[in-house]
Amino acid sequence: MPTTYTRYVDPSSSGGNGTTNALSGANAAYASITAWNTAEQKNLTTADQISRLVLCSNGGGTPVESVNSATISGWTTDLTRYILIENEKSHGGSWNTGVHRFQTIDGSHGLIMNGSTTGTNNIVLRGIQLEMVNTASTSEYYGMLTYYQTGTQANTSFVLENSILRYMGSSTAFKFGWYCGTGSAGTAARYFISNNIFQGWRGTASNYTMAIGTWSQASYMYAYNNTFYNCHNVFFTGSGGPTYWYLKNNGYVGCDAFVYTGSNYTAVTNSGSTPTFVSPYTNLHLASTDTTWKRQGTDLSNDAYYPITTDMDGHLRTDSAYDIGMDQYPATRSWLPLNQPTHY
Repeated sequence: MPTTYTRYVDPSSSGGNGTTNALSGANAAYASITAWNTAEQKNLTTADQISRLVLCSNGGGTPVESVNSATISGWTTDLTRYILIENEKSHGGSWNTGVHRFQTIDGSHGLIMNGSTTGTNNIVLRGIQLEMVNTASTSEYYGMLTYYQTGTQANTSFVLENSILRYMGSSTAFKFGWYCGTGSAGTAARYFISNNIFQGWRGTASNYTMAIGTWSQASYMYAYNNTFYNCHNVFFTGSGGPTYWYLKNNGYVGCDAFVYTGSNYTAVTNSGSTPTFVSPYTNLHLASTDTTWKRQGTDLSNDAYYPITTDMDGHLRTDSAYDIGMDQYPATRSWLPLNQPTHY
């Protein structure tokens, strides 16, 4: 049974060995995810460990961590000995400037995982905030980017839960919230994506701007109970091998297409109708008066691929029926305590 060891990162830290969430001293948090990766990368399978990184905001103010093409690399993992990255504090289901958030300029990628032959597989991201801001670039960039390691994809999994990815600019070129390019012939990566918000992934002149896209060879994408707001396209399949999409209980508003291209998908109770939000754009929780997404979803508690029992805020989806999107009304919400989520 793998053991879990924890390290901390805080953009307000002076930089230490990451063993505590302090802001100064030898045991202070790492100042960046790059510093953590450089110091901690190891073979987790040999060590029989799970590496847990907690994102902190103990310095107060506006805890922004710049991640301009920050690469998680140099690790060896498998499906049971993996990397878990999670926020120490809840963003509350809406963009929160007082809680740790990643930011990348429109001129570089954001978080790069599994990049070329030096990246890392088997990563769980939970409760993160990531935004790309505009600097008038027209090139092709991604908020999160996953490539492949040759010969490892058959046992590769990436998980994104309870997170917010948004684009705050405009561009005439490709912009992806999460670009999933996968590997060599005969391999297959699996992506598990639930209870997230993808917002603003929209280009001014390109059909290839979207929230989530894949490219090359086989992928298996399980996207459940996500909210997509003002995205050009929601899902996109590029050239190469097929992507098999399992799309359930997703809600999308102000988006031009749900599935831009690709035919290998199973779609269950997704909705492009506009619900009543607490506050459009700023708070995408469902209002008490909503009748469009509330109680219109499918029960996924016993889903064969990816069982879902909570919403973005940790509220149990145990009312009369599942809601569509990241939120399950009623308004009584609580953030799940930090723990080790199930890895698929």
